[in-house]
Amino acid sequence: MWVVDLGQINGIQYCAPQILAFDLVTDQLLHRYVIPASQYTPGVSIFTALAVDIDESVPKAECSTAMVYIADPWGYGLIVYDMNREQSWRIQNAHMQPEQQLTQDKTGSSGIFTVSISPRQHDKEG
Repeated sequence: MWVVDLGQINGIQYCAPQILAFDLVTDQLLHRYVIPASQYTPGVSIFTALAVDIDESVPKAECSTAMVYIADPWGYGLIVYDMNREQSWRIQNAHMQPEQQLTQDKTGSSGIFTVSISPRQHDKEG
């Protein structure tokens, strides 16, 4: 099971956000990654959704090949984590912000609120 810990209580940042992976059979923490301070804004960034992509077409695919995508709707961005490299980066673009002309609430609009992964399309030879 994959989770993202915001590191916040009532909007106060007590520690850095982190990505955690647990084995539900053994109740053991398998992996922990602390998101660097340059990739979130304390008290603003709220990670609401997490999607994990493991390419099952790779022989012996396992969690170490995972790519994790985390939405930051109030920070108008997306965190991408490559477990194999143990590196993350932030993607942020004006297109991730709400279109003010289309929103009802002009004060508290959010950006990307959820993340999903489409099935892979693998070409078959022959």
